[in-house]
Amino acid sequence: MPNPATPRLPYRVVYIAYAAVVFGVGAVILLLLSATVRQRVLEQAQREAPLIAQVLAADFARHVDRNGLSTQDLRRVYRQLDRLYRRRAQAQGVAWLKVYAADGRILYSPDMEEVGLRREEDAASVARALHGPPIVLLIETEQEPDLAGRGLPPWLVEVYVPLPPESEPFRVFEVYLDVTPYLAQGRQTQWRIAGVLFVGAVVLFGLLVFITRRAYRVIEAQMAALAEANAALQRLEAHKRGLINMVVHDLKNLLGVMLGHAELLALQEAQDERHTWAEEILQAGRQMQEMIHNLLDLSRLEERAFPVQLQPLLVAEVVAEASAPFCRWAQEHGKTCRVTLDERASLALADAQLLRRVVQNLVSNAVHHARGQVEVRVEAVEDGVAVAVADDGEGIPAEHLPHIFEPYYRVPGTRRRGTGLGLAFCQQAVQAMGGRLTVESRVGEGTIFRFTLLVPGEGGAAAAGGL
Repeated sequence: MPNPATPRLPYRVVYIAYAAVVFGVGAVILLLLSATVRQRVLEQAQREAPLIAQVLAADFARHVDRNGLSTQDLRRVYRQLDRLYRRRAQAQGVAWLKVYAADGRILYSPDMEEVGLRREEDAASVARALHGPPIVLLIETEQEPDLAGRGLPPWLVEVYVPLPPESEPFRVFEVYLDVTPYLAQGRQTQWRIAGVLFVGAVVLFGLLVFITRRAYRVIEAQMAALAEANAALQRLEAHKRGLINMVVHDLKNLLGVMLGHAELLALQEAQDERHTWAEEILQAGRQMQEMIHNLLDLSRLEERAFPVQLQPLLVAEVVAEASAPFCRWAQEHGKTCRVTLDERASLALADAQLLRRVVQNLVSNAVHHARGQVEVRVEAVEDGVAVAVADDGEGIPAEHLPHIFEPYYRVPGTRRRGTGLGLAFCQQAVQAMGGRLTVESRVGEGTIFRFTLLVPGEGGAAAAGGL
């Protein structure tokens, strides 16, 4: 069963998007087909019209004396021209025809009333045909006042065909070709294609819906499995923490007894082997005690159960106090430990106990890893007080730097033995105080750990309020 918290896919929006894309593409294809059909019809008409015009012009010239042809002559020979037009032109698909002189005067029209007329719009079209690009227009008959009501086909292509000067006085033929059958055939083809596209769109839409639902069911099943695994992991983590806390508390009590007896032995025994053994037991016990504290505090910090109390502190004083025992130990073992305090470093928001533990962990690590020199610096920075602990030890390889703050992680080959909890505790503690612990290291050159604490004010109050 899917996890109730799993977000549901907005199927309606997805399906609307699918439908819009699929049918939108189909509509675009149909528009392109329609434009292509019209373009093909115009191109065919542009090729056929000049041939028809040349044949008609030759017939007109052969049967009409063109010398001094006047309006009266045109009316006299009109029947002859009209007979030629109807016999030749209509057989070739010409639905209407007008013949113009160079000045735009109508020399022939199936409507005898127009013969001899000269209209400005006709004169402009004739001039354009004689001196400009070809004029080819697809027109709807009922939308043209001169053609409507004459019983002509619904769709015509109007072509102005210019003739050479030797065809005088017949200079421009306005040929109207019947393209209704071609357009009807084109529309039939379009509807067939539209039907195929519609069926294809429906099939594609159904396929997309099927794929989407199937994919989402797989995603839901995987998310449910992840949620179940996450719940099991959380239960295991809670069980582990409870077990660790129980064991650690028991170990802590037993270790306290052992340390107490070891301290008594170290005080009472003479300076012999047994005294040395007591000192080693005491030192190992204290290290184990430190590990136990780190483990307990790390667990409490991760669960946000550690009582963090931020207050303005003189960071320099806390750092100097926490570093002093480790610096003495370093000097006793022939190493240099220097604490540098910036006089400009003022108060910062911190928890005194956590800050002291962090500094102790970092300085202890530095002292044990250093070859000869450790430096602890407290300095004022733009947004607070920075604390840095540096050593000249063997350094940390770059591939291990992203993992050193993870619990129980230890760099392979390190000289100092431990559980890998110290740095994890330091990172959690610094974050609880509103900062972040970072590390810089190069193999053979040493390591620097650095963190910054905020000064009291708006930024510090915001950090404290988020804990």
